[in-house]
Amino acid sequence: MYLSQLRAASDRSRYVELEQAFSQLRDQLSALRSLAAGWDGYRAPAPNEVAFAAAEAALGTLRRLNVRPAGILPSSDGGIGIYFSQNERYAHMELVNDGDTWVLMYGPAGTPESWQLPSSGADSIRDAWTSISAYLQR
Repeated sequence: MYLSQLRAASDRSRYVELEQAFSQLRDQLSALRSLAAGWDGYRAPAPNEVAFAAAEAALGTLRRLNVRPAGILPSSDGGIGIYFSQNERYAHMELVNDGDTWVLMYGPAGTPESWQLPSSGADSIRDAWTSISAYLQR
């Protein structure tokens, strides 16, 4: 009986839910390693190790903040996008092959917003999330 209660509690656990979500995100990130140049049918570069390292670090920061991205996609500019979606609004952090990190936010109304982060470090990712979260909740 205790085991069934423990399983039931863990099924409702926010911690377990986040761990499962981040496991899926890491799988999505890992799947991008199989991409070759031209993966989009044009000439998009495949993500490189610089982008993978930055994406892995960003995911670690987001996990520590208990933030759940919607998914991970390759960037047609060469790199990796971590995206968020809520209330018909969209945002993503793009970790580019050259080491730059950009944020883009847009929705059904208003002007899209985009800016470059000073780095892909934890402080920059945390600050970007603060802005993204406020935008998604408008």
